[in-house]
Amino acid sequence: RVISGNGYGWLQNHQIWLGAFCFLLEQTNMNPAEEIVKFWLQKNGYFVQSSIRVENGRGREIDILAIDNKGSEKRHIEVSVSIEMADFKGDARTKAEGYIKKFSHPSIVNQVTRIFGENAIYSKELIVGDVAIKKKDLLKEFIEECGKLNIKVKRISEILNEITPELKAHTHLNPIIRTIQICSKFDLSKK
Repeated sequence: RVISGNGYGWLQNHQIWLGAFCFLLEQTNMNPAEEIVKFWLQKNGYFVQSSIRVENGRGREIDILAIDNKGSEKRHIEVSVSIEMADFKGDARTKAEGYIKKFSHPSIVNQVTRIFGENAIYSKELIVGDVAIKKKDLLKEFIEECGKLNIKVKRISEILNEITPELKAHTHLNPIIRTIQICSKFDLSKK
């Protein structure tokens, strides 16, 4: 028998292991694209807060808020990356307008203000994979439409291209970054 007596002795002796196990279980809910963006921001000197639940937001969440180490540059970043983008209706303008609604929703703005401060100036940024309608690439048009709404757009591939060469220096603990590191080292496409 592993647990003897009232069982509390075993529990007390293994609290650290149980805590570590529970932590690892929680990590399975990580959003890989958000983890990559957070790593990139931190590598570039930003302090990052992510997966911020919005008060009175009815399930809304802010993906990432970042502030540089001087406190002068603030960024609200939403990450929308998937392996195969679901086709959406409308056009690039309609898709861009959907994102400005998220950035501008009163509960989102209130939460950002609580964190960044009253009258804070911050950029609104979107990290994307592919942007397509009926398999037609609309990234260029989408970036233009987002620009009209003061949303900066960056592709996740640009971020990956920037961070991947720098992953050769040492082993990373974040399982997502470690996976990128291993895939980069043992790139099967080159064999």
